[in-house]
Amino acid sequence: PTASDASEIRSYLDWVLNMPWNRRATDGPSKVDLVAVQHALDEEHLGLEEPKERLLDYLAVARLRGDLRGPIPCLVGPPGVGKTTLAEAVARGLGRPVASLDLGGRGESQLIGTRRTRTGAQPGKIAGIYRDLGVNDPVLILEEIDLIGLGKVEGDPIEVMEEALQWENRGEFTDRYLNLPFDLRNTLFIATAQDFYRIPRHLRDLMLEIRIAGYTPEEKREIARERMLPRLIKEHGLEPDDVSFSDDVLFHLARGYARDSGLGLMRRALSALLRTRARAKALGDLGTWEFDIERIESILGLPRYI
Repeated sequence: PTASDASEIRSYLDWVLNMPWNRRATDGPSKVDLVAVQHALDEEHLGLEEPKERLLDYLAVARLRGDLRGPIPCLVGPPGVGKTTLAEAVARGLGRPVASLDLGGRGESQLIGTRRTRTGAQPGKIAGIYRDLGVNDPVLILEEIDLIGLGKVEGDPIEVMEEALQWENRGEFTDRYLNLPFDLRNTLFIATAQDFYRIPRHLRDLMLEIRIAGYTPEEKREIARERMLPRLIKEHGLEPDDVSFSDDVLFHLARGYARDSGLGLMRRALSALLRTRARAKALGDLGTWEFDIERIESILGLPRYI
């Protein structure tokens, strides 16, 4: 214990012993329950039928073949349309843990670690995710894969990810710090991007594009009514009887305050209204607030879009 390199050896052994070399959460692709995955997708999102169908097609092929060989699903669309939540719903349906890896601005050593011969050596983010999850078959969401390699990044992260994602190399992924091959073939990779053709060409060849368009005001109204409002009311400490929104008012919100492709502005607008209602309730107002256009404009101001 008093040797100069004792702590380095202990740290290395700790990493090696805690990597999930053989621990799995499920029985493999051949046991995929497509009905459970579809139920999880429908529970998370209204609409988006085409992206859901493409993801289910991919999993059906994996079930019939018994492995995850082939192109990686890449969900493409503007911010806030539900790319990450779709991937998380797939993980929930499969019964696998899920983790996200942001690739924007990551350098080579941040992804696959540094060799132990260097001072301050440590494993990369990929190895760290598997150690934290404790299984070798998670759903790994590759966030912002179209931003990989942009900016002042160290090394060549594009080549690193290309080698890690190619099926022939997935069984022998080697973190530089651990210097031992780790099997990634049981991992379900799902990438997200805003612009598919900004992904470097060699990585793009490994991807299956699944495009998600924006929502119409009518779709936002239905999503707000069925999914968003119940969740936000609970998050703000309110009861369903404390507020009332008509369909016309929700449509006015979508048209006048939330013209973005996704649901971010709609969520922020509803949250601002519910915070005002929560303050009134905390001060003793226990009645039902019926939000009309005048009340909305008094809280949010005039519509941003005419």
